[in-house]
Amino acid sequence: MVRNRILECIMGLLRLGWLVRFISHYVISGFTTASAILIALSQAKYFLEYSVVRSSEIIPLVKSIISVFMASFCDGVDYSCNYADHEAIGKTRKNLRSAVNHESGAKTGSCHDDDILLQEDPLWTTILTAFSMLIYTEDKHAVVLPSSAHSVCSQYPAFIFILRPPLCYRVLKQDENNTKLVDLEIISTGNIKPAYPTPGHLRTFNLSIIDQLFFDSDTPTILFLPNTDNICLSDVITIRSGRLKESLSELLTLYYPFAGEIMNNFHIECNDRGVYFVEALVNQTLEEFLHQPDDQKVKELIPKHPTTKEPSLGNYAISVQVNIFNCGGIGLCTNLSHKIVDGTTYFTFMKAWAAAARSDSSAIISPCLVASDIFPNNPFIKQWPSKLWTTKLPCTKRFVFDSMGLASLKAESLSNATPASRGLTRTEVTAAVVWKAAAKAASTVRPFSPDSPHALFTFVNLRKRASPPLPNELIGNVISAGTAICFPNKQPDLATLMGEVRESLSKLNSDYVESLKREKGHETFIGFQKMISDLIEKMDEEDCLFATSLLNAGIYQIDFGWGKPIWFYHVNPGCSRIVSLNDVKKGGGVEAIVSLSQEEMEIFERDPEVLSYATVNPSPLKFLN
Repeated sequence: MVRNRILECIMGLLRLGWLVRFISHYVISGFTTASAILIALSQAKYFLEYSVVRSSEIIPLVKSIISVFMASFCDGVDYSCNYADHEAIGKTRKNLRSAVNHESGAKTGSCHDDDILLQEDPLWTTILTAFSMLIYTEDKHAVVLPSSAHSVCSQYPAFIFILRPPLCYRVLKQDENNTKLVDLEIISTGNIKPAYPTPGHLRTFNLSIIDQLFFDSDTPTILFLPNTDNICLSDVITIRSGRLKESLSELLTLYYPFAGEIMNNFHIECNDRGVYFVEALVNQTLEEFLHQPDDQKVKELIPKHPTTKEPSLGNYAISVQVNIFNCGGIGLCTNLSHKIVDGTTYFTFMKAWAAAARSDSSAIISPCLVASDIFPNNPFIKQWPSKLWTTKLPCTKRFVFDSMGLASLKAESLSNATPASRGLTRTEVTAAVVWKAAAKAASTVRPFSPDSPHALFTFVNLRKRASPPLPNELIGNVISAGTAICFPNKQPDLATLMGEVRESLSKLNSDYVESLKREKGHETFIGFQKMISDLIEKMDEEDCLFATSLLNAGIYQIDFGWGKPIWFYHVNPGCSRIVSLNDVKKGGGVEAIVSLSQEEMEIFERDPEVLSYATVNPSPLKFLN
């Protein structure tokens, strides 16, 4: 091989290309044709989905392909004969039909009686089996093709009509209990790296002390984007998803820490590892999915399930999954590490990505990467007590407070007005309602004494609370939590709790932000942690609620170039007691995504006060007009 390369170089330097003139046209034509045939045969493995021998000669390739075809053909014929026999038995002897169906169901998991779920078979077996099913199956629409046929159908739509025009093909994604969740197939995975390498002097990105102390968890968020101009599905896959990849690569040159690797609680190695990027096809329309979205179904659209067992360390800072519905709509999921991203950082990044996708360079927001200079980390300060962030499997439901309900809540606070409860925000009134009902549910499930407290930790953005304000594009966790206490057995009224929430947040003022800065801020963090530790000693570790607010962030104004989102969903990052407050599409309402233990949720969702202001699990489509 080396000799050939050297000889080619020498011939090139000596300009000996004129020697080709002496080679016969028929020789060149034959050589070119043989090369084309060899290349075509070597690609057969991607169509047959079998391992075909690698060779630079035609005869071994042809032999390998023939053996593969015969094996697949025999498998398909065998399956078809067996299936035909079963159907014949079922039609002639009714008493045996249920046994045949039962046997098929046992092999395929949790299929319905009339559904047939094929295993992962090669293409030729799939085609023969599909034909036999269409011939013998009474319900033609119950046929479920494997992923091999799904990939062929997506590339060659005519294959669908060869089988049967109305045939619906799908791939069932199942959970551990074999319960169908989402008809979804992963069509590609890979890493999106920055368009240009990160310079050597920027290879180490230091985390701030707030990043250092914050819980290490993933925070998946999903934007549901409609296909407003009704372009075909193939164009959505090739053009729109392709543009998302290209623009993300361009943007990572600015947001280079997001393409790095989180090494520990103190720094990110900006090694251009990239963003883990997944493309998936969802076999239903976006409207069908949003008609009654379920939290567990929505979680199937994320690249990986959220967890709190140090998911970030040594892992991707960001993962992305582009879920393409068969109507052309997209569920764009970004799974971000909370070690570097808070709510404001997420929206800054998404707005910049959308501008890059539209090729609107003037609207691309450049990040401010100096949080560690303002809030330097300290290896001698420990994280928050881990007992607060329990990972018991939560039950999550959505409660939507419309504008009329919020107006009623604010009016109630005014009727019992105190100086601390005047002019309450949507965050404060909604958090107070949820907190009161959650504390009541906790005191019902577990014994509370009159002096047993229940705590609410409300996280807020500190950027605007500083004086002068910190840049909105400051990357990282620039947040802190106000702490409010109530005593459920004393049955506090709602107006009182609203005042408690307002007072806890009013303490997070410009003086407080100033006390967190530079090395002097380390004493403030130590004092805050001592206060939390003292509080935990007085209460059960489960007697608290975390609240986050993403209200007024402008999420529904993000535009990647083909329409603004019709729904935004914030997936529980892994905490069993948390409420996330989001805007609804229109009307000025608030969507509260509440996660509690199963026992507490059964009480919470029936709370008359909550139900008087909120609707449980309504369709997001309801708020489009």
